[in-house]
Amino acid sequence: PLLVLALGLALKGVIHYYVGAQTYESRVSALAAGEGFDVVGAWLMTADPATLWVSGQLQALLPR
Repeated sequence: PLLVLALGLALKGVIHYYVGAQTYESRVSALAAGEGFDVVGAWLMTADPATLWVSGQLQALLPR
């Protein structure tokens, strides 16, 4: 279970880095405006401190 959580946070960080903060937030906002599982997906994909940390580390290693 802990490995799955770590991989999920890492994946969110990679996506945040790849698409950029503004695009990431707009996509999460679009999910939040949806219905049913979209709202759950938005909650899960919200950029938390761990996601931002992973994204920042990638930015430091691979500047864009």
